[in-house]
Amino acid sequence: MSVAGKQQLNSSLIKVLIISRDLDHQGGVVDTVKMLMTNLDESFEATHFAFGRKAGQGLFSGYLQPFFDVFSLAYFLLRNKFDVFHVNPSLNGRAFLRESLVLLLLKIFGYSGRVLVFFHGWTVSFFEQITSNSIYNSIFKWLLSVAGKITVLSSKYEKSLISCGISKGRVEVVSSMFSKNDVPESVDLNVSQPTLLFLSRMVRKKGVYELLDAIEILTAKYPAIKLIFAGDGPERRNLEAESVSRGLSNISFPGFIRGTDKKSALAKSDIFILPTLFSEGCPVSLLESMGAGLACVVPLSGGIEDVVHAGLDAVILPEITVAAIVNAVTYLLESPEIFKAVSLEARQNALRHYEAGIVSMRISSIYKDLAKAGVN
Repeated sequence: MSVAGKQQLNSSLIKVLIISRDLDHQGGVVDTVKMLMTNLDESFEATHFAFGRKAGQGLFSGYLQPFFDVFSLAYFLLRNKFDVFHVNPSLNGRAFLRESLVLLLLKIFGYSGRVLVFFHGWTVSFFEQITSNSIYNSIFKWLLSVAGKITVLSSKYEKSLISCGISKGRVEVVSSMFSKNDVPESVDLNVSQPTLLFLSRMVRKKGVYELLDAIEILTAKYPAIKLIFAGDGPERRNLEAESVSRGLSNISFPGFIRGTDKKSALAKSDIFILPTLFSEGCPVSLLESMGAGLACVVPLSGGIEDVVHAGLDAVILPEITVAAIVNAVTYLLESPEIFKAVSLEARQNALRHYEAGIVSMRISSIYKDLAKAGVN
């Protein structure tokens, strides 16, 4: 267990239990929870409970871990009192089934109305599968009835929940967040020797092969161009082999990076690119890149559409193709003034709306409303 906030006990202190995956894992959910707990003010005492597979745990024991955690959580709830509960599920088959156990347990303990359900991941096909079946849809809504507030990363997801019967007043769009301490204070754009940054999981549907093909074409046109291909995943080894076989020595593969390594990569880069085919939530890597002042090249998928403004603080990929990527990067490199303007606007937008302190204040406000509802 970890505790954030001053440990003073008084009648105004709001005790929050945040339930998520183990904080030793990698990923946006873990980063968001850590930043939130760091940025809550002294009116909150936040405790974290790790639910599900632990970092470094084997596959078989990892599958069984949620069932053990149900009993551990029940025992923990019996011994401790909290005002508000914050659950962080993802809307995909295995993850939601696992985290439904948490929602069910909180419902059994009588905490309905005092729970914040914050959906981080969202699989459109899984949502459609649930809501197209009247029985599944009824179970889904019954489980979510424990929540006094449901937050999602995209206005599209908000509309989807309302369309399936969740009342509008219970759903709100809240973004991911980034810490200004994790990004360089400024980036000196280098249009003549640009560096592109990919910072995500290396799977096919992140557009990694389209990006590799695009860099090969761009290298022929701009010999000084570089790509930092950061992240890990099943396609990494093949991408490395492909880049070597094509003679693309201007691509580096640092693997999964965090802390000072990530900050250094952001400082070295000029353009952030995420040619994803997924319906993304609100990628922390996008917010960090905007906060660092990189010009961002992204599609309008999932929560990205709620974050960027086409032509102002990002260049939009109309489709995930090699040609679209080449055209977007070329547009920036051939238009230095636009390049700089997009970079500046991206940084200002990120610091104004998505910095950890600002987003944490929004979540704090939700906590206070839920705590009041619990008292009433």
